[in-house]
Amino acid sequence: MPPELLQQICTNLDRPDLKRFRLVSKNFSFAAEIFLFRQILLKRNVESFMKLRLVAGHPRISKLVNALCYSGMMLSNASLCKDFETWANTFIGQGFGRLHQMRVRDFSKTLTFEELQVHYRSFCALHHSEQLMQNYNIETQDLTSAFAKLPQFQQVCFDRERWASLSDGPISLDQLSSIGRDTLVEPQSLGGSRFNALQITALMKAAHAVQKPLTAVQTA
Repeated sequence: MPPELLQQICTNLDRPDLKRFRLVSKNFSFAAEIFLFRQILLKRNVESFMKLRLVAGHPRISKLVNALCYSGMMLSNASLCKDFETWANTFIGQGFGRLHQMRVRDFSKTLTFEELQVHYRSFCALHHSEQLMQNYNIETQDLTSAFAKLPQFQQVCFDRERWASLSDGPISLDQLSSIGRDTLVEPQSLGGSRFNALQITALMKAAHAVQKPLTAVQTA
């Protein structure tokens, strides 16, 4: 199949489908990579930055990156990681914010005890990962290194991961943000998380260190 036709197909696929499309063959993978890695989705946690290192260090993929979509949301309420019962009673029982209390609390009732424990472990693991990012200055170091290795990189977009439009009925995990799906904490809920402005400083330091002119935009 001609590369031009494969790329035309890729223009009509979303990210999950592109990832599956990439697994078909080497030619399919090359076509999908152009769209998958044009914009890197980055969160303030160790796992996300490890992926950035891999992309920046790849001789072919690093040349495809044009933009970085940066989520500055961080979990708060670390005290909820003390034990599962505290997390379930405080977070699930009371909720953070009106929408969160009404919708996510009701949704949590449909989950089994084991499923709730998975979300609890995700909450604690993500919070710990975010603390490591901040305590060891991983963010600035990795951004500086990545900027120097991404020749086409020129734009940063800030994604606050707002609530999707929700109906009055029960919600599903698909209607939550990526952080919310993992932890049952919706970033825009009151107290569930906070927007961390330190990412702005880290980006400015990295851009200055490698003399990289960047354009910044904010998503809705």
